[in-house]
Amino acid sequence: SVKLGHFAGILDYEAVPAVMNPFYSHSYSYGYTVPQLVTGLLGEYKLTEQLALLAGFHRGWLMFEDTNDTLDFMGGVKWNSPNQRTKIAYAISVGPQDPPADFNQIPGDQDRFVYSLVIQQRLFERLQYVAVQNLGTEQNAPRTGRTAEWYGLNQYFLYTINPCWNANLRVEWMRDDDGVRIAG
Repeated sequence: SVKLGHFAGILDYEAVPAVMNPFYSHSYSYGYTVPQLVTGLLGEYKLTEQLALLAGFHRGWLMFEDTNDTLDFMGGVKWNSPNQRTKIAYAISVGPQDPPADFNQIPGDQDRFVYSLVIQQRLFERLQYVAVQNLGTEQNAPRTGRTAEWYGLNQYFLYTINPCWNANLRVEWMRDDDGVRIAG
């Protein structure tokens, strides 16, 4: 399958519309560490019933038209167990961002890399566990001028009471010591 246009990125467990998430609010990690919406092209190819590869390009994080005239790569792999109780997804996004504050830098000097690892495990018929680990780096990052790093870990416990009601718990931990993704 192929997506072309403005669409949701493939990193993280959460989605942009609140109705697709266990909570109305988004985790800090989803809100600040991965590209939620991108404009570009993304292809998905199923190798088997359990394994799929994704690859494509986009114009930057939350942008319709990127200001640096280069493309970011987005790609990943998804695996589902034969019994559909375990799902694992790994995805990356990498590429130069906005023009650097110092225009003497060469384009590409401000490369941003981020990955997301999502593990979903159905523990019992009504209980599901989800772990999300994100890590990102950016060279010559704004406000620091050096390589910045951010990372987070989210855990979800999702319990289905009945077809209309769920009880959910989200535990999240995030670090952005350089203040690049969350200012201050």
